[in-house]
Amino acid sequence: ELGKARFGEGKIDAGAAMASKKWKERGEVLDNMFLILMMEKDSPIKLPSGDYMSVMTDIKTLIKKDTNVLLIIKAFKIVKRMAEAMRENFKNFGPLIMQEILARFKEKKVSALEAAREAADAVAKTIKFPDAIIERVMECLEDKNPGVRSETMLFMYRCSKSKKVIFPKSFVKEFITKVTKNIEHSEKNVRDGAYKMLAVMSTKLDAKIINTFVSDFKEDRMKLYQAAVE
Repeated sequence: ELGKARFGEGKIDAGAAMASKKWKERGEVLDNMFLILMMEKDSPIKLPSGDYMSVMTDIKTLIKKDTNVLLIIKAFKIVKRMAEAMRENFKNFGPLIMQEILARFKEKKVSALEAAREAADAVAKTIKFPDAIIERVMECLEDKNPGVRSETMLFMYRCSKSKKVIFPKSFVKEFITKVTKNIEHSEKNVRDGAYKMLAVMSTKLDAKIINTFVSDFKEDRMKLYQAAVE
């Protein structure tokens, strides 16, 4: 089972291996999870119900602190696989792990960024989206790292396109205000992400509401916004 095997010369348990200073031991425990989850298969497996909190906490910590990009990519793939396997039973872990996935949107290595995107999208399907993570998303929209800002908006854009996704009125104003501010950012990727997010929101809100945020756009910005809507 996940977290039960022992690793390394000293045969330490999975939790200790995940926190080991030796990257090989950290890698070994992740590889073992790969095998248990049958990661090589394309179709999602089903995991039995159980207490996976300790395993997810260990993975969360690794994603947050590890400096080995290859191990972080493996961790993202495991999160994606577990989310797909557990489905709605993953909802208790989703917000916990999403905290660190969004933070890792700062990664510049393409393979790491792609793995982070896939993990985030998979987790979003298991939780009450966007309610369960909106506070963290709000923080990311003001993050000092432009990659975190742009990728968070692109993540929200991808996951919000479904007609099933509804944005509670309680945070619509604050959310759109933060998104709109990113249109003034110096990084083009951040600006592009903001326009895409506004375009999605325009399909979910009454025209009068969205117009209160975009009506003051200068001509060049209005054209970019309208292009994103189209």
